[in-house]
Amino acid sequence: MEKAKILIVEDEAISAMGIESQLQNLGYEVTSIVNTGERAIQKAEIDKPDLIMMDIRIKGEMDGIETANQINSHSDIPIIFLTAFADEDKINRAKLALPFGYLLKPVQDRDLKVTIEMAVYASEVNRERNQAQEALKKTNDQLEKKVEERTADFKKAKEMAELANQVKSEFLANISHELRNPMHQIISYSKFGDEKYHHIADEKRQHYFKQIRKSSDRLMVLINNLLDLSKLESGQMDYQKKNIDLNEIIDEAISEFMPSLEEKRLEIKLENRKAAKLVYCDSYKIGQVLRNLLANSIKFSSENRIIQINQVDSTMEIDGQSKSVVKISVIDEGVGIPEKELDSVFDKFIQSSKTKTGAGGTGLGLAICKEIINAHNGKIWAKNNSEGGATFSFMLPSKHGAV
Repeated sequence: MEKAKILIVEDEAISAMGIESQLQNLGYEVTSIVNTGERAIQKAEIDKPDLIMMDIRIKGEMDGIETANQINSHSDIPIIFLTAFADEDKINRAKLALPFGYLLKPVQDRDLKVTIEMAVYASEVNRERNQAQEALKKTNDQLEKKVEERTADFKKAKEMAELANQVKSEFLANISHELRNPMHQIISYSKFGDEKYHHIADEKRQHYFKQIRKSSDRLMVLINNLLDLSKLESGQMDYQKKNIDLNEIIDEAISEFMPSLEEKRLEIKLENRKAAKLVYCDSYKIGQVLRNLLANSIKFSSENRIIQINQVDSTMEIDGQSKSVVKISVIDEGVGIPEKELDSVFDKFIQSSKTKTGAGGTGLGLAICKEIINAHNGKIWAKNNSEGGATFSFMLPSKHGAV
């Protein structure tokens, strides 16, 4: 077992030598002998002894009791007081310093050894207890932190679940409305036609058929969107990619929406149009993206406004390499998108707070656009225009083999 190291604080040289001899004979190591409180504090810090033998009456401005209090304030070294006097006042003062022992000079070897061993043992037990308490406190702090983190996670999960439930409820309400409305139109006009077929003019019958066709087309778009989203999410969507003239896709989309454009007196402007601008894509799917963006611009634009379709050559990192791409932008002068919703507008079942009331829709169109563009190794995003309205842009790789 390692010998205990002891610091002696004694101002009488002969007495100090006698105590040192006793300690060494008992198998202890004396680190230093000092005769003032100031030196005792310094040596306690330098020697880091296992125990201090402290005479109560020492030289200097501090007595042994005050010195012990100073040492106890910043260390846990056990202290045993030595004194030739056993008056009641000193004993009471010494108690306040919480010593590990109190011995009267001259000290017998047996009393000295027993007191030292008990002090060292008690100090070790106290140190271990403090370490255990510190470890317990640290563990409690860690547990509290984990509980706080877990509580925050649960709270976030709860908020996300509530948001998902709200989005789901809104989607179900929208989808119910979107399905029921055209179906109701189809049933009503079919009923009118059936009941009044022989009593109405051809022009009226033609009107009924047009309304039935219009509602059927609307219903088919909705059903196709639901089917497309299901295929996209399951990875079952089939793409037929080849080099396609982008201008053909744009012209077809504009032609399809010409009646709607004329009805709202909207003007289409084609910017940076170039001949044979080839992109590597599935022409039908990219046409679907363009039609969706164009339909939104028309829906949320007031009459007599301008919608621009812009084409720009650019580059984009694809699979770690810089590749040539074409950027297509649909720019309108409509209601725009709240800034905080720009990142979520392409999420499934999400509609802008500016457009989800009164304008119809299910929040599927832009989500499908994003899935299609991602499948083409492209990118799609939205931003607001400084003068009003929004710009929806997407990038597609240039013709196959282009770098």
